[in-house]
Amino acid sequence: ALAHSQKLIERIIGEDIDFRLEPGKDLFNVKVDPGQLEQILVNLAVNARDAMADLGTLTVKTGNVSLGEDFCCRHGALQPGDYAMIIVSDSGQGMNEEVQRMAFEPFFTTKERGRGTGLGLSTVYGIIRQHQGFIELESTVGHGTSFRIYLPRVDEEPAPLARKASGRRHDGTECILVVEDDEMLCSLVQSALERAGYTVVTASRGPAALRRFEEQAGEVQLLLTDVVMPEMNGKELAKRLTERAPELSVVFMSGHAEDIIAQHGVLESGTTLLQKPFTIAELVAAVRGALDR
Repeated sequence: ALAHSQKLIERIIGEDIDFRLEPGKDLFNVKVDPGQLEQILVNLAVNARDAMADLGTLTVKTGNVSLGEDFCCRHGALQPGDYAMIIVSDSGQGMNEEVQRMAFEPFFTTKERGRGTGLGLSTVYGIIRQHQGFIELESTVGHGTSFRIYLPRVDEEPAPLARKASGRRHDGTECILVVEDDEMLCSLVQSALERAGYTVVTASRGPAALRRFEEQAGEVQLLLTDVVMPEMNGKELAKRLTERAPELSVVFMSGHAEDIIAQHGVLESGTTLLQKPFTIAELVAAVRGALDR
């Protein structure tokens, strides 16, 4: 998963940031969804990029660690034992103590309005806890930030990636138009959907999405769009595209409060809305559900 994520991370952080991957040897086996692990790494990489103002060093290290009772008691969410550890460090501006205390709170951000509503450190925390792991934050103003992720060791051997044999299928071959002006979120959504088998075309604004839709000559079967965007909001974009293709399925995304979303008319009955921050599993399930209706 780390090797697969490397190219995506490098594309998102840009050429001015030095990315270093330092994998450990003989890592413990862990039980984790590869897509969710990529979601964690990409989100931490974007936070690091923003903290470095597009200039600096991002380092991802992996290794093994045995955690004793004292450490686990201090953190209250771990059992003593063996863990695989991932350390994501940057040379950015760092965080003060107040920001560190609030970093994992839903929708908390130090970024300017219109940025930072994507996948959130709260979602990172939630995914890691779902895997019986833990994440800790170390940061010093002016000296950068490090996130340490601990995932418990399992004895079973890694299973080959395969389709789930039970439950609703979450994969497909349809063509999806993704419209999102947050570059990081757009790239991660594209990667997740392509891994699930879909063909994905992207646009950052409504007018560009209209052009991409025409270029696909009727191939697009689902529109996945942000609600609040410059130039043309998601509701207006969906209206224009469904007038041209009434069979088009639509899924909206938004990180705004319900009253703001309601002003854009997307809380009507039958509307599929993904509330940011969302997990990759929620994304793929929403897309499959909309297509199957």
